[in-house]
Amino acid sequence: MEFGLDEKKIADKAKKLMENKQWLDDNNDKLKKKYNNKYVAVENKKVIDSAEDLRCLIERLKKSKKDIDHIIIEPIYPEDLKLLL
Repeated sequence: MEFGLDEKKIADKAKKLMENKQWLDDNNDKLKKKYNNKYVAVENKKVIDSAEDLRCLIERLKKSKKDIDHIIIEPIYPEDLKLLL
C-alpha cells in the first residue's frame, strides 16, 4: 500500500468496471430497444437506472446511496446515429 491506496481494492474496482463495460458492449443491441437515447447506469452486469439527462441520473444514484465508483454510466445511442470523425 502506497500513499494510503489499497492496490487490491483498486484492481477489484477496475475489474468490475471492465466487466460491466463488456456486458454493456455485448448487450448494446438489446439495450438500444429499451433505452434508446438515454444514459444507463450498470452495476453487476445489470441496468439499475436510466435517464435522458445525465445529471438527473447521477443525482438519483447519489440519493439512492449507490456507490457510483462501482457503476458505469454510458449513453445508448440511436441505431441510425452516424459519428463523424
